[in-house]
Amino acid sequence: NGVDFILGFHIHNLDSIFLFNQIGSEITLTDTSGQIKNRINYLIPEGHTNAFVHNAYFGSAPRLKGNQLWVKTHIPVQFPKMTKDILNKSEMAYNINLEDGSTSKSEILYPNDYLANGLRFYESSLVFQPDFTVFSLFGDHGVFKQNIDGSLETFEGKSEYLDESLPLFPVDGERFETQKYLTASSRYETLVYDEYRKVYYRFAYPTLVIEKEEDLLALRENPGPFVIQVFDKDLKLITESYFEGGIYFPNNHFINEKGLYLSTNNPENPDAEEDAFRFELIELVD
Repeated sequence: NGVDFILGFHIHNLDSIFLFNQIGSEITLTDTSGQIKNRINYLIPEGHTNAFVHNAYFGSAPRLKGNQLWVKTHIPVQFPKMTKDILNKSEMAYNINLEDGSTSKSEILYPNDYLANGLRFYESSLVFQPDFTVFSLFGDHGVFKQNIDGSLETFEGKSEYLDESLPLFPVDGERFETQKYLTASSRYETLVYDEYRKVYYRFAYPTLVIEKEEDLLALRENPGPFVIQVFDKDLKLITESYFEGGIYFPNNHFINEKGLYLSTNNPENPDAEEDAFRFELIELVD
């Protein structure tokens, strides 16, 4: 009744909880009893990795449509070796048939010009909707909508708190410069949908001046100041708010009928308690 190393999970409902392994192509189906209900082995499409479901890193919750499970994927190419040709042939997601384990293309492609000016980190965050998919990329101000007819729409989403020109990957840089690019430069991360208010929230991070490696390593656990952008159902940017560091853990959040809740269990928060999970409601007001 065991499960291999769990990378992430998806709660479709309390009777259907999907567990995803870090390595391998098996999905474990369970419920609140903790007993294994089913194990689903699936075929990984050529040129892609197993399903990448992570609940804190560039969140991209799977979506179940009938017997098809839409999941995010990665490209098995070392980041510095990525080329425009490889990226343009790759998909961000695929569909898993839960009955027979077969997979099919999602037709969710990267924008053709994403690497036009140089190498940029191409990590994505996706929201699978019934008739389209909305996604955001690490190094682009825009928000994208992939329609089922194959057309791709781009919507303006630049944050006033981020650099006008987002940085390129330091190809000839040392490890410190690479890590600074990934964790301390202007960038966009998780995109989530609030079904109660019909809006999208996108988390973004302004550039930080970091000179010491120990300060850089600390950002992996405590990302510092961040921004929450709000887009309406038509992907128009309607507002954004800046949050100081040391109070929240932005990657630890959830949404319910009351609004967006952010974890306040930041170790620098003087009100944090080690033996309690605490969240603060971030309300969206007119």
